[in-house]
Amino acid sequence: ARLSLDKLTVGPLALGQSDLSVALKNRVMTTTLDKVSLYEGTGTGTVMLDGTAGTRASLATDLKLEGVSALPLLKDAAELDRLTGKGRLALTLVGQGTNEREIVETLNGRVALAFNDGAIVGVNIPEMMRNLGKGNLSGLSTAPTDKTDFSEMTSTWTVKAGVAENEDLKLVSPMLRLSGSGRVALPKREVDYTLRPKVVASLTGQGSTPEPDLAGIEVPVRVHGPWDDPTYTPDVAGALKNPKTVEAIKEIGKQFKGKKTDEIVNDLLSGDSKSRKEKGKKLLEQFLSPQ
Repeated sequence: ARLSLDKLTVGPLALGQSDLSVALKNRVMTTTLDKVSLYEGTGTGTVMLDGTAGTRASLATDLKLEGVSALPLLKDAAELDRLTGKGRLALTLVGQGTNEREIVETLNGRVALAFNDGAIVGVNIPEMMRNLGKGNLSGLSTAPTDKTDFSEMTSTWTVKAGVAENEDLKLVSPMLRLSGSGRVALPKREVDYTLRPKVVASLTGQGSTPEPDLAGIEVPVRVHGPWDDPTYTPDVAGALKNPKTVEAIKEIGKQFKGKKTDEIVNDLLSGDSKSRKEKGKKLLEQFLSPQ
């Protein structure tokens, strides 16, 4: 069958003008997307559903999306509203089961994405680092309205048994460069990811008061928990292990005048083990004391 549709709804996904063909033979259905309009972009590829096993079906997808808007696509597909921007998405995935959850739990394959002129919603990393430079520890918190703008973001993901892992996240903005690695458990919708932002330009805004030069400093931020409401935890102790940030950390230390080391450690490493707090305290005493 060859189909030309004005609108098409596939589960939560909303598609526009679509030209596709469907072939069914020996309990194997192959849908070829010749051209599909969706989320301000277009898509091509194939989706194959194999029912020859009888008790469970196998699903294989090979799709390429170009010029799509990230926010509505990810919100409909995965109830994820943490990324904006427009770009491309390529995915090759296979799974099997008797229902959607079982297929997600057995997914294997690869996903690559590249988005431009967007933002990570829920965290303002430049503001977080700016507040750290001022010695404003309460500024390390996040709010739903926060965002980190970027001009380009790329990453590739390997999916095994429903768990997506990534090692090469790259984000570029005028003020910082950000890399990242970690994993996302798709069935549980949980994330455990580490962002590594590095300031490459002054964070001082136009008309603002002078701030310490944070260029070159890198403070890892762990993102963990449910992907619709994750927790962002700055890893200050981890940052202090990087020799490239030591000099910048010394300068930032001058901003903590009047604060005791114990107070800084408790605020920054709240909830961590006693041994890690002690280690963090020693590092802070070494590098954050005014010179």
